Amino acid sequence: MVTVSVLGPLRADVDGRPADLGGPRQRAVLARLAVAGGQPVSADLLVEDIWSGEPPPRALAALQVHVSHLRRILEPDRPPRAPATVLVSVAPGYALALETDGLDARRAARLLHDAAALPPAAAIAPLRAALDCWSGPAYAEFADEPWAAPEAARLAELRLHAVERLAEARLATGEDAAVVPDLDRHVRDHPLREPAVRLLALALYRAGRQADALATLAGARRRLADELGVDPGPALRELERDVLAQAPHLGAATAAPVAPPAPPVQAVPVVDPPLLLGRDVELDRLRAAAARAGTPGPQVVLVSADAGVGKSTLVEGFRAELAAGGWETVVGRCPEAEGAPPGWPWREIVTALTAAHPPAPDLAERLAPLLDAGPITPDRTFWLATAVADLLASHAGAAPVLVVLEDLHRADGESLQLLRTVAGGLAGHRLLVVTTLRPAEAGEDLAATFAALAGPIGDRIELTGLDRASIVELLRRNGSGELTDEQVTRVADRTDGNPLFVRETARLAAAEGWGTAATAVPAGVGDVLRRRLARLPAPARTVLRQAAVLGRDVDVDTLLALVGDAGEDETLDALELGVMSGLLTEPDPTSVRFAHVLVRDTLYEDMPRLRRTRAHAAALEAVSAVRPDDRSALAHHALAAGAAVDAGRAVVLASDAARAAAAAGAHRQAAGLWAAVADRFDRAGLDRGARLDVLCAHVSALAQSGATGPAVSRRAEALDLALAGSPVADTTLTRVVTCYDAPVSWTLRADNTVDTRLVEVLERLLERTPAGDTADRVRLLTSLVFEIEGEQEERVRELTAEALALTSGDGTDPALRCLALNARFYAIFGPDLWHEMKGVGTELVELGERAGLPGYRAQGLHLLFMDAASERDLDAAQRHVDAAVAAAPGGQLGFTLGWSAIFAALRALVAGEFDASEAAYAEIGARLEAGGVTNAGLIAVLGGLAVAHARGTIGEQLVAVFATVHDRAPVEAAESYALALVLAGDLARAREVWRPDVPQRRTYYWQLGMAMRSEVAVALGDRDVAAECYDALRPWAGTLAGLSSGTVSLGPVDETLGRLARLLDLPADDHFRAAAALARGLGAQHWVARAESQLS
Repeated sequence: MVTVSVLGPLRADVDGRPADLGGPRQRAVLARLAVAGGQPVSADLLVEDIWSGEPPPRALAALQVHVSHLRRILEPDRPPRAPATVLVSVAPGYALALETDGLDARRAARLLHDAAALPPAAAIAPLRAALDCWSGPAYAEFADEPWAAPEAARLAELRLHAVERLAEARLATGEDAAVVPDLDRHVRDHPLREPAVRLLALALYRAGRQADALATLAGARRRLADELGVDPGPALRELERDVLAQAPHLGAATAAPVAPPAPPVQAVPVVDPPLLLGRDVELDRLRAAAARAGTPGPQVVLVSADAGVGKSTLVEGFRAELAAGGWETVVGRCPEAEGAPPGWPWREIVTALTAAHPPAPDLAERLAPLLDAGPITPDRTFWLATAVADLLASHAGAAPVLVVLEDLHRADGESLQLLRTVAGGLAGHRLLVVTTLRPAEAGEDLAATFAALAGPIGDRIELTGLDRASIVELLRRNGSGELTDEQVTRVADRTDGNPLFVRETARLAAAEGWGTAATAVPAGVGDVLRRRLARLPAPARTVLRQAAVLGRDVDVDTLLALVGDAGEDETLDALELGVMSGLLTEPDPTSVRFAHVLVRDTLYEDMPRLRRTRAHAAALEAVSAVRPDDRSALAHHALAAGAAVDAGRAVVLASDAARAAAAAGAHRQAAGLWAAVADRFDRAGLDRGARLDVLCAHVSALAQSGATGPAVSRRAEALDLALAGSPVADTTLTRVVTCYDAPVSWTLRADNTVDTRLVEVLERLLERTPAGDTADRVRLLTSLVFEIEGEQEERVRELTAEALALTSGDGTDPALRCLALNARFYAIFGPDLWHEMKGVGTELVELGERAGLPGYRAQGLHLLFMDAASERDLDAAQRHVDAAVAAAPGGQLGFTLGWSAIFAALRALVAGEFDASEAAYAEIGARLEAGGVTNAGLIAVLGGLAVAHARGTIGEQLVAVFATVHDRAPVEAAESYALALVLAGDLARAREVWRPDVPQRRTYYWQLGMAMRSEVAVALGDRDVAAECYDALRPWAGTLAGLSSGTVSLGPVDETLGRLARLLDLPADDHFRAAAALARGLGAQHWVARAESQLS
């Protein structure tokens, strides 16, 4: 046990033996911390106080040396690298962590406080014990120091009070004569203390010395008059009257009850709660979300703000509040630096949840891949998501659960998929998920995730800067002292209330003085941090820079391996200095964390590029030695090192990490790694076979991440390489042409242009690949289908029929069967085989669910959606839409949300909400095009045409867009452009561009195309074409043109038939009545009115 004595000469005892505390300055460090009574003292303030306002240039380093020596003195048996427990680091400095009675000043105060609640006889012992704590004046050797004088004066007053309380207790127990000598000496030393004079006079009177009692009171009266010019207080005057009158109550052997003093100032310190200044409104919104959690399902709250505004502080304060209220709380942080394994925040969450309550063996086995303790398989994310959901459900059954996801803008695909599953699949459970993010850094994946979570997201809290009152309080809490209005205004204007900026400004001012800082506040928090970092010793800055290379979260063992010759003690001292400076925190004994990402970024970005690359090369060696299985970190440092690491080694490490990322469902991360590998082809000296392997893997990663256009372009590059030079083996060529292995929901061809070279290669390989080689043959068949769909309908039917036959047997790979079903969609999405749509969709949904293939399940739901739309059951179609959004993996989520939004635009069109529909089509097309969906911009164009058709008028701008599309694809766009011109009244130009001689492709747009052709034929009075259209569309009476596509519609086919019939002199009114009835059933009053207006 360590005890420190300040009530007299400074002394420390360790396990009962006196300790040599060293020289004056080192002793002053201990005394200064004792003055704080256990509360933290910032390093800057320690330096300022210990060196009396004139610190030397290396004062921080010297302070650290003194602290290090004191720690060895106070804890001589502490093992190396074990955290100190007496003189501890507490940002932004140090604190003395002693037991309650470990500091004699605190023990004396406690004893006095205890005595106050006791009767006089029982109070005597603790009062004597309190006085025994003193062996001389408090802080005697530092009494002249400004930092010690106030505390020394307080303790001196406390001792005088103790003397008088002891005398009062003794008088109450009848020790009248015995107490006189002690009181007489006390009054001689402090003649102006009226309570002491009163007690001495009372003791003298009770001891039978009435004259001496009156003389004592008279002497006090003269002294007060001579020295202070005042009369005695009421207590002395009353006592004098009572003595003169020999009042009976004075002779009683009891005294007035001892009034308990105020609680001691230096009680055990209480740590301040989180600085949640100015956040009452936001806290109330979070509390409201917690109250809603579980009704009907989990709640998700997004807390967004720029760096430093206080997202984490707010959420941590709220987390502590819920934890105190019985909630189970857990935190996962998306890493700020590259190199973390996929799903990292959920790894932290699962580790925390299972540490206290191990799950059942079967659930533990399902969770194992997330903790790197189980196999990595292509369906890992699907099964992990269900396992994590089950784990949270088991905990939420016992107590409500709060999951905090920090820095969601950095989340990888697997982490986002897990979030969607957890938030969308735990109905009835009291689960609250609170996320923090920076909106400026939120990418497309995150936006798609938020769109998919539109239901569970209960609130979006956007934090802004603090108000003026909160700024003043935050400055005060960080040691600013009293500030002028001008200084506060300066800080408020320059920081915009950013709490991090305000706090760092206050700390800088504490070091450099407000005369400088408050009149010249740096323009950015980075400048403040640089100035604060500049105050650290050079060796400490070097260590912190090396730590910054490892990321925001730093494993100490890895850092020690990185610094190498610098030495363990020096490195740990540097980290200690970082912690006490408030630049680092210590989340656990094995790691440190930069207090804010801006601290890490400032250190990292200020390193010259050459030094940075070499630092990453050194970090690679450190990680290899300490964490050789950390694929992501190894790849990150190898790539960031540039030329400082052998390109061949970088390729091997990055390839290994890319494969692991892809298997974990982090396809976007895998695509980035494969791209980096491809950039090093020449430097690494890879041969053609190795390059083809990389390119094929890159195509797969791009396809799985939803980047269709880049994936197709990369596949073309791979085919270029495969066909260049000497022929490659058929197995290699097959791998190249079938490497696009993601579910296909939309055409892969830009502008619908068929890659004839690819088709030729696929056809040749099919000729040479026997039916017995099922896997390769099915992949070739389906790849050919995806390239020629919409162009060669009969061939597509043949190819998909064979693929289905090859995969129909027992024991077929589920993924291969799903691929065949996916391809079959392109054979049945036209009018001829539409009856198969529901069956194919149902099988895809069931097989995808059973085999853990969510992409194919989402594709099956898309087919069921189209089938329901064709039956005009828009509510059922909407249910399939919602299920597909919930099921889609990250790479398909953007597209799935796209056709979900397209359907919403279509429903707005059906309801006659033309402005909303038009705006939605335009926004969706742009979003899908930006996300890499081939030809997605055409959706906006077709949607705009459908709205214009419903309105009966079209804008010039949309006609101009159609003209541009027609110039690029004159045959494909002829029908839609001609209709746009008809709506614009330009019949002559419509006749020029119209191509009724070109057969309509029998896809899901066949019906829409025929309706367009019919409209143009009627407008131009072409009876021959009208007759052809009438015969073709008559079987589709009772449907809506284009509705089965789920994207656009020109209204009831019956209305189109009526117009054609009127041109052909056939009965038309029955068609118009049928059209009105159909539209009325859908609530499409605009189509009802239009059809009825054409009745004769």
